[in-house]
Amino acid sequence: MIPFGTQLVGRTEKALSAILSRHLEGTGLDEAQWITLTLAVTGGARVSDDDRALWDRVRAANTTVTSQLWGDLPTADLEAAARVLNTVLDRAGQFAARATSA
Repeated sequence: MIPFGTQLVGRTEKALSAILSRHLEGTGLDEAQWITLTLAVTGGARVSDDDRALWDRVRAANTTVTSQLWGDLPTADLEAAARVLNTVLDRAGQFAARATSA
């Protein structure tokens, strides 16, 4: 078992990115474009029906896989993981903001 830290977080992110990349194959989108599309769709921007259908299809594929990865884990464990990761994310954002303003 990898202890909590940068290696675990990084390897998890890489694994999830690889799954997303597989679902994006043949769509013409890369990960950065997928993020942009996600922000447009979830932010209520006007996107085409084709863009929305593509987003729905890839999102459904990702949801199917992620539900297999953590869908059967206890709710309390998922909530604890969310709290820890959100705290780390917030602190990283604060650190980055301080670093760029220094």
